Amino acid sequence: MTLRANRHVLAATRVDSGALTQVGVVLHRFDEPGTYQCRVFRGERLAGRCFVVVDPDAGASDATVDLAEVGHDGSTPSTGAIEADDPTYRVHPNGVVIFHVSRGPGSYHVVASRPRDGGEGFETVFDSTSLGTDDVFLARPVRPGRYTVTNAHSNAEGELVVTRPEEGDLFTPRVPVSATIGGAVDPERVETVAAQGVAYRVERRARVVVEHEADLESDREDENREPVRPRPRPRPGRSIVGRRPSDDRFTLVHPEIGERSDAIPVDVIESIGEANAGGLASVGVRSVADLARMNPASVARAIDASPERASRLVETARLVTLGASSTTADLLTRLGETGRTIAGADPENLLKRIRTGIAEGELPESDGFDPAISELGPLVANANRFGVHD
Repeated sequence: MTLRANRHVLAATRVDSGALTQVGVVLHRFDEPGTYQCRVFRGERLAGRCFVVVDPDAGASDATVDLAEVGHDGSTPSTGAIEADDPTYRVHPNGVVIFHVSRGPGSYHVVASRPRDGGEGFETVFDSTSLGTDDVFLARPVRPGRYTVTNAHSNAEGELVVTRPEEGDLFTPRVPVSATIGGAVDPERVETVAAQGVAYRVERRARVVVEHEADLESDREDENREPVRPRPRPRPGRSIVGRRPSDDRFTLVHPEIGERSDAIPVDVIESIGEANAGGLASVGVRSVADLARMNPASVARAIDASPERASRLVETARLVTLGASSTTADLLTRLGETGRTIAGADPENLLKRIRTGIAEGELPESDGFDPAISELGPLVANANRFGVHD
Protein backbone atom coordinates (compact mmCIF):
# COMPACT_ATOMS: atom_id res chain seq x y z
CA MET A 1 0.00 0.00 0.00
CA THR A 2 1.41 3.41 -0.98
CA LEU A 3 0.46 6.65 0.76
CA ARG A 4 1.09 9.81 -1.21
CA ALA A 5 2.15 12.92 0.67
CA ASN A 6 -0.47 15.68 0.84
CA ARG A 7 1.10 18.79 -0.63
CA HIS A 8 -1.19 21.35 1.01
CA VAL A 9 0.89 23.55 3.30
CA LEU A 10 -1.31 23.83 6.38
CA ALA A 11 -0.61 25.47 9.73
CA ALA A 12 -2.57 22.83 11.59
CA THR A 13 -2.62 23.07 15.38
CA ARG A 14 -4.88 20.06 16.00
CA VAL A 15 -5.10 16.73 14.22
CA ASP A 16 -7.90 14.48 15.44
CA SER A 17 -8.79 10.95 14.31
CA GLY A 18 -12.38 11.75 15.24
CA ALA A 19 -12.58 14.96 13.19
CA LEU A 20 -10.51 14.40 10.07
CA THR A 21 -8.92 17.27 8.17
CA GLN A 22 -6.41 17.34 5.31
CA VAL A 23 -3.59 16.38 7.69
CA GLY A 24 -5.18 13.25 9.09
CA VAL A 25 -5.87 9.85 7.49
CA VAL A 26 -7.60 6.77 8.94
CA LEU A 27 -6.90 3.25 7.64
CA HIS A 28 -9.33 0.42 8.42
CA ARG A 29 -9.65 -3.17 7.26
CA PHE A 30 -13.10 -4.74 6.85
CA ASP A 31 -12.14 -8.39 7.29
CA GLU A 32 -15.47 -10.05 6.51
CA PRO A 33 -17.02 -10.05 3.03
CA GLY A 34 -20.21 -8.06 2.73
CA THR A 35 -21.65 -4.63 2.02
CA TYR A 36 -20.96 -1.85 4.51
CA GLN A 37 -22.86 1.43 4.63
CA CYS A 38 -20.55 4.31 5.61
CA ARG A 39 -22.31 7.39 6.94
CA VAL A 40 -20.16 10.52 6.74
CA PHE A 41 -20.68 13.25 9.33
CA ARG A 42 -19.33 16.77 9.42
CA GLY A 43 -19.44 17.72 13.05
CA GLU A 44 -22.82 16.43 14.22
CA ARG A 45 -24.49 16.82 10.80
CA LEU A 46 -24.95 13.87 8.44
CA ALA A 47 -23.15 15.03 5.30
CA GLY A 48 -23.47 11.98 3.07
CA ARG A 49 -22.80 8.29 2.69
CA CYS A 50 -21.00 5.75 0.58
CA PHE A 51 -20.74 1.97 0.45
CA VAL A 52 -17.78 -0.35 0.77
CA VAL A 53 -18.24 -3.79 -0.79
CA VAL A 54 -15.75 -6.32 0.55
CA ASP A 55 -15.46 -9.05 -2.06
CA PRO A 56 -12.86 -11.85 -2.37
CA ASP A 57 -13.12 -11.43 -6.14
CA ALA A 58 -12.41 -7.69 -6.03
CA GLY A 59 -9.39 -6.74 -8.07
CA ALA A 60 -8.44 -3.75 -5.89
CA SER A 61 -6.47 -4.47 -2.74
CA ASP A 62 -7.08 -0.98 -1.32
CA ALA A 63 -9.75 1.70 -1.63
CA THR A 64 -9.39 5.44 -1.00
CA VAL A 65 -12.48 7.34 0.19
CA ASP A 66 -12.36 11.14 0.03
CA LEU A 67 -14.85 12.28 2.68
CA ALA A 68 -14.97 15.79 1.19
CA GLU A 69 -16.41 14.28 -2.01
CA VAL A 70 -19.06 12.14 -0.31
CA GLY A 71 -22.24 14.15 0.16
CA HIS A 72 -25.92 14.39 -0.66
CA ASP A 73 -26.63 17.92 0.62
CA GLY A 74 -28.68 16.65 3.52
CA SER A 75 -30.81 14.30 1.40
CA THR A 76 -28.97 11.11 2.34
CA PRO A 77 -31.42 8.16 2.21
CA SER A 78 -32.16 6.50 5.53
CA THR A 79 -32.30 2.98 4.06
CA GLY A 80 -29.32 0.67 3.78
CA ALA A 81 -29.89 0.00 0.09
CA ILE A 82 -27.38 1.28 -2.45
CA GLU A 83 -28.85 4.10 -4.53
CA ALA A 84 -27.72 4.96 -8.04
CA ASP A 85 -25.69 8.03 -6.96
CA ASP A 86 -24.08 6.46 -3.89
CA PRO A 87 -20.29 6.26 -4.26
CA THR A 88 -19.36 2.58 -3.98
CA TYR A 89 -15.92 1.11 -3.41
CA ARG A 90 -14.93 -2.52 -3.90
CA VAL A 91 -12.03 -3.95 -1.94
CA HIS A 92 -10.51 -7.34 -1.20
CA PRO A 93 -10.85 -8.65 2.41
CA ASN A 94 -7.08 -8.35 2.76
CA GLY A 95 -7.17 -4.77 1.56
CA VAL A 96 -7.38 -1.51 3.46
CA VAL A 97 -9.90 1.33 3.17
CA ILE A 98 -8.25 4.74 3.47
CA PHE A 99 -10.49 7.57 4.70
CA HIS A 100 -9.08 11.05 4.07
CA VAL A 101 -10.10 14.65 3.33
CA SER A 102 -8.74 16.33 0.20
CA ARG A 103 -9.87 19.91 0.75
CA GLY A 104 -11.72 22.32 2.98
CA PRO A 105 -11.70 22.69 6.78
CA GLY A 106 -12.60 19.04 7.37
CA SER A 107 -14.07 17.99 10.75
CA TYR A 108 -15.39 14.77 9.22
CA HIS A 109 -15.91 11.41 10.84
CA VAL A 110 -17.31 8.19 9.43
CA VAL A 111 -19.47 5.43 10.91
CA ALA A 112 -19.74 2.09 9.07
CA SER A 113 -22.51 -0.44 9.64
CA ARG A 114 -23.97 -3.57 8.07
CA PRO A 115 -27.28 -5.46 8.38
CA ARG A 116 -27.62 -7.61 11.48
CA ASP A 117 -27.96 -11.35 11.12
CA GLY A 118 -31.60 -12.00 10.46
CA GLY A 119 -32.06 -8.67 8.69
CA GLU A 120 -33.32 -6.63 11.68
CA GLY A 121 -31.59 -3.27 11.71
CA PHE A 122 -27.89 -2.47 11.45
CA GLU A 123 -24.86 -2.99 13.64
CA THR A 124 -21.99 -0.51 13.80
CA VAL A 125 -18.68 -2.15 12.94
CA PHE A 126 -16.44 0.91 12.67
CA ASP A 127 -16.44 4.47 14.03
CA SER A 128 -13.49 6.78 13.32
CA THR A 129 -14.11 8.66 16.60
CA SER A 130 -13.26 5.44 18.46
CA LEU A 131 -10.70 3.44 16.52
CA GLY A 132 -10.30 -0.26 17.21
CA THR A 133 -7.40 -2.69 17.40
CA ASP A 134 -5.13 -2.58 14.30
CA ASP A 135 -6.74 0.54 12.88
CA VAL A 136 -4.14 3.10 11.85
CA PHE A 137 -4.28 6.88 12.17
CA LEU A 138 -1.76 8.75 10.05
CA ALA A 139 -1.13 12.24 11.40
CA ARG A 140 0.75 14.60 9.08
CA PRO A 141 1.17 17.98 10.79
CA VAL A 142 3.24 20.35 8.67
CA ARG A 143 3.69 23.16 11.15
CA PRO A 144 7.07 22.71 12.84
CA GLY A 145 6.88 22.57 16.60
CA ARG A 146 6.24 20.39 19.62
CA TYR A 147 2.95 18.48 19.80
CA THR A 148 1.26 16.36 22.43
CA VAL A 149 -0.24 13.08 21.25
CA THR A 150 -3.11 11.81 23.39
CA ASN A 151 -5.46 8.84 23.37
CA ALA A 152 -8.59 10.62 24.57
CA HIS A 153 -10.06 7.32 25.81
CA SER A 154 -7.16 6.28 28.04
CA ASN A 155 -5.38 9.63 28.56
CA ALA A 156 -2.14 7.99 27.38
CA GLU A 157 0.14 10.77 26.20
CA GLY A 158 3.26 11.14 24.12
CA GLU A 159 5.24 13.82 22.34
CA LEU A 160 5.75 14.59 18.65
CA VAL A 161 8.46 16.99 17.50
CA VAL A 162 8.06 18.24 13.92
CA THR A 163 11.17 19.86 12.47
CA ARG A 164 11.51 22.16 9.50
CA PRO A 165 12.82 20.51 6.28
CA GLU A 166 15.85 21.77 4.48
CA GLU A 167 15.14 24.59 2.04
CA GLY A 168 13.60 23.25 -1.17
CA ASP A 169 13.05 19.85 0.42
CA LEU A 170 9.45 20.20 1.65
CA PHE A 171 7.92 17.79 -0.86
CA THR A 172 10.56 15.08 -0.76
CA PRO A 173 8.60 11.84 -0.17
CA ARG A 174 9.32 10.31 3.22
CA VAL A 175 8.08 7.09 4.78
CA PRO A 176 5.87 7.85 7.82
CA VAL A 177 7.33 6.98 11.22
CA SER A 178 5.60 4.05 12.93
CA ALA A 179 4.25 4.11 16.51
CA THR A 180 1.55 2.43 18.57
CA ILE A 181 -1.13 3.91 20.79
CA GLY A 182 -3.56 2.43 23.30
CA GLY A 183 -2.89 2.28 27.02
CA ALA A 184 0.39 4.06 26.24
CA VAL A 185 2.10 5.78 23.30
CA ASP A 186 5.17 3.88 22.08
CA PRO A 187 7.64 5.34 21.46
CA GLU A 188 6.74 8.12 23.85
CA ARG A 189 8.69 10.69 21.83
CA VAL A 190 8.81 10.81 18.03
CA GLU A 191 10.65 13.22 15.72
CA THR A 192 9.58 13.84 12.13
CA VAL A 193 10.04 16.37 9.35
CA ALA A 194 7.08 18.56 8.37
CA ALA A 195 4.48 16.59 6.34
CA GLN A 196 6.33 13.30 6.87
CA GLY A 197 3.70 11.95 9.24
CA VAL A 198 3.44 9.37 11.98
CA ALA A 199 1.36 6.21 11.54
CA TYR A 200 -0.17 5.35 14.92
CA ARG A 201 -1.36 1.73 15.01
CA VAL A 202 -4.12 1.27 17.57
CA GLU A 203 -3.55 -1.44 20.18
CA ARG A 204 -6.83 -0.81 21.96
CA ARG A 205 -9.74 1.62 21.64
CA ALA A 206 -8.42 5.08 20.78
CA ARG A 207 -9.29 8.55 19.65
CA VAL A 208 -5.95 10.06 18.70
CA VAL A 209 -5.61 13.80 19.28
CA VAL A 210 -2.43 15.60 18.21
CA GLU A 211 -2.24 19.21 19.44
CA HIS A 212 0.39 21.88 18.85
CA GLU A 213 1.94 22.95 22.16
CA ALA A 214 4.84 25.21 21.21
CA ASP A 215 6.92 26.46 18.30
CA LEU A 216 10.51 25.33 17.98
CA GLU A 217 13.01 27.71 19.54
CA SER A 218 14.78 28.10 16.19
CA ASP A 219 11.52 29.24 14.58
CA ARG A 220 10.96 31.84 17.26
CA GLU A 221 14.41 33.24 16.58
CA ASP A 222 13.98 33.07 12.81
CA GLU A 223 10.82 35.15 13.06
CA ASN A 224 12.60 37.73 15.23
CA ARG A 225 10.31 37.09 18.12
CA GLU A 226 11.44 38.01 21.58
CA PRO A 227 12.97 34.88 23.13
CA VAL A 228 10.93 33.27 25.87
CA ARG A 229 12.71 33.93 29.16
CA PRO A 230 12.07 32.26 32.50
CA ARG A 231 9.70 34.20 34.72
CA PRO A 232 10.95 35.57 38.03
CA ARG A 233 10.01 33.19 40.81
CA PRO A 234 6.85 34.48 42.55
CA ARG A 235 6.52 34.36 46.28
CA PRO A 236 3.81 31.93 47.48
CA GLY A 237 0.34 33.36 47.28
CA ARG A 238 1.26 36.23 44.94
CA SER A 239 0.59 36.68 41.24
CA ILE A 240 3.00 37.99 38.65
CA VAL A 241 1.92 41.26 37.07
CA GLY A 242 1.38 41.14 33.35
CA ARG A 243 0.37 38.57 30.75
CA ARG A 244 1.94 36.75 27.85
CA PRO A 245 0.39 35.03 24.82
CA SER A 246 -1.03 31.70 25.90
CA ASP A 247 -3.25 28.83 24.93
CA ASP A 248 -6.68 30.17 25.86
CA ARG A 249 -7.86 26.80 27.10
CA PHE A 250 -5.40 26.96 29.97
CA THR A 251 -5.71 30.57 31.19
CA LEU A 252 -7.14 30.46 34.68
CA VAL A 253 -10.81 31.18 35.40
CA HIS A 254 -10.59 33.24 38.57
CA PRO A 255 -13.16 31.68 40.95
CA GLU A 256 -14.07 35.03 42.55
CA ILE A 257 -14.14 37.57 39.73
CA GLY A 258 -14.58 35.27 36.73
CA GLU A 259 -11.63 36.69 34.80
CA ARG A 260 -9.04 34.60 33.03
CA SER A 261 -5.35 34.99 33.81
CA ASP A 262 -2.20 33.03 33.02
CA ALA A 263 -0.17 34.57 35.88
CA ILE A 264 -1.41 32.52 38.86
CA PRO A 265 1.75 31.00 40.42
CA VAL A 266 2.12 27.25 40.41
CA ASP A 267 2.51 27.40 44.21
CA VAL A 268 -1.28 27.63 44.59
CA ILE A 269 -1.46 23.89 43.89
CA GLU A 270 -0.86 22.61 47.40
CA SER A 271 0.37 19.18 46.32
CA ILE A 272 3.25 20.65 44.25
CA GLY A 273 5.62 21.18 47.18
CA GLU A 274 8.69 23.42 47.23
CA ALA A 275 11.05 20.83 45.73
CA ASN A 276 8.71 20.12 42.82
CA ALA A 277 8.11 23.82 42.25
CA GLY A 278 11.88 24.30 41.97
CA GLY A 279 12.20 21.45 39.50
CA LEU A 280 9.40 22.87 37.37
CA ALA A 281 10.96 26.33 37.49
CA SER A 282 14.11 24.84 35.95
CA VAL A 283 12.13 24.08 32.77
CA GLY A 284 10.33 27.44 32.72
CA VAL A 285 7.13 26.47 34.55
CA ARG A 286 6.15 29.33 36.84
CA SER A 287 2.37 29.40 36.72
CA VAL A 288 -0.62 27.06 36.80
CA ALA A 289 -1.23 27.82 33.12
CA ASP A 290 2.37 26.85 32.31
CA LEU A 291 1.94 23.51 34.05
CA ALA A 292 -1.42 22.87 32.38
CA ARG A 293 0.27 23.13 28.97
CA MET A 294 3.10 20.74 29.82
CA ASN A 295 3.61 17.24 28.48
CA PRO A 296 3.49 14.89 31.52
CA ALA A 297 6.64 13.16 30.28
CA SER A 298 8.54 16.45 30.53
CA VAL A 299 7.10 17.06 33.99
CA ALA A 300 8.18 13.59 35.11
CA ARG A 301 11.75 14.31 34.02
CA ALA A 302 11.81 17.77 35.63
CA ILE A 303 10.70 16.59 39.08
CA ASP A 304 11.91 12.97 38.93
CA ALA A 305 8.38 11.61 39.33
CA SER A 306 6.53 8.59 38.00
CA PRO A 307 4.50 9.06 34.79
CA GLU A 308 1.29 8.58 36.80
CA ARG A 309 2.25 11.27 39.32
CA ALA A 310 3.29 13.70 36.59
CA SER A 311 0.09 13.10 34.62
CA ARG A 312 -1.98 13.73 37.74
CA LEU A 313 -0.19 17.02 38.41
CA VAL A 314 -0.82 18.24 34.87
CA GLU A 315 -4.49 17.25 35.02
CA THR A 316 -4.78 18.92 38.44
CA ALA A 317 -3.41 22.14 36.92
CA ARG A 318 -5.87 21.92 34.04
CA LEU A 319 -8.78 21.61 36.48
CA VAL A 320 -7.45 24.54 38.50
CA THR A 321 -7.46 26.65 35.31
CA LEU A 322 -11.19 25.93 35.13
CA GLY A 323 -11.75 27.30 38.63
CA ALA A 324 -11.38 24.23 40.86
CA SER A 325 -9.68 24.57 44.22
CA SER A 326 -6.35 22.79 44.45
CA THR A 327 -7.80 20.16 46.79
CA THR A 328 -10.89 19.47 44.66
CA ALA A 329 -8.78 19.25 41.50
CA ASP A 330 -6.42 16.76 43.16
CA LEU A 331 -9.29 14.56 44.34
CA LEU A 332 -10.97 14.61 40.92
CA THR A 333 -7.79 13.53 39.15
CA ARG A 334 -7.35 10.71 41.67
CA LEU A 335 -10.82 9.56 40.60
CA GLY A 336 -9.70 9.63 36.97
CA GLU A 337 -11.63 12.80 36.10
CA THR A 338 -10.08 15.46 33.87
CA GLY A 339 -11.12 18.74 32.31
CA ARG A 340 -12.23 16.70 29.31
CA THR A 341 -14.34 14.18 31.17
CA ILE A 342 -16.15 16.61 33.48
CA ALA A 343 -17.51 18.53 30.49
CA GLY A 344 -21.19 17.61 30.48
CA ALA A 345 -20.91 15.78 33.81
CA ASP A 346 -23.51 15.98 36.60
CA PRO A 347 -22.06 18.14 39.44
CA GLU A 348 -24.18 16.28 42.01
CA ASN A 349 -22.71 12.96 40.85
CA LEU A 350 -19.14 14.33 41.03
CA LEU A 351 -19.80 15.58 44.56
CA LYS A 352 -21.21 12.21 45.60
CA ARG A 353 -18.19 10.37 44.17
CA ILE A 354 -15.74 12.62 46.04
CA ARG A 355 -17.53 12.27 49.36
CA THR A 356 -17.92 8.52 48.94
CA GLY A 357 -14.24 8.20 48.04
CA ILE A 358 -13.18 10.10 51.16
CA ALA A 359 -15.59 8.15 53.39
CA GLU A 360 -14.40 4.78 52.05
CA GLY A 361 -10.72 5.67 52.20
CA GLU A 362 -10.25 5.65 48.41
CA LEU A 363 -9.30 9.34 48.54
CA PRO A 364 -7.09 11.13 51.08
CA GLU A 365 -8.90 13.16 53.72
CA SER A 366 -8.01 16.85 53.90
CA ASP A 367 -8.26 18.83 57.12
CA GLY A 368 -11.64 20.51 57.31
CA PHE A 369 -12.27 20.07 53.58
CA ASP A 370 -15.88 19.71 52.55
CA PRO A 371 -16.47 19.96 48.77
CA ALA A 372 -19.63 21.80 47.80
CA ILE A 373 -21.94 21.84 44.82
CA SER A 374 -21.36 25.60 44.67
CA GLU A 375 -17.81 24.86 43.46
CA LEU A 376 -18.51 21.88 41.20
CA GLY A 377 -21.41 23.51 39.33
CA PRO A 378 -19.31 26.44 37.98
CA LEU A 379 -16.41 24.05 37.37
CA VAL A 380 -18.49 21.89 35.03
CA ALA A 381 -19.95 25.02 33.41
CA ASN A 382 -16.43 26.32 32.69
CA ALA A 383 -15.43 22.96 31.20
CA ASN A 384 -18.43 23.22 28.88
CA ARG A 385 -17.88 26.90 28.10
CA PHE A 386 -14.18 26.81 27.36
CA GLY A 387 -14.26 23.60 25.35
CA VAL A 388 -11.93 21.33 27.32
CA HIS A 389 -13.09 18.24 25.43
CA ASP A 390 -11.52 15.21 23.78
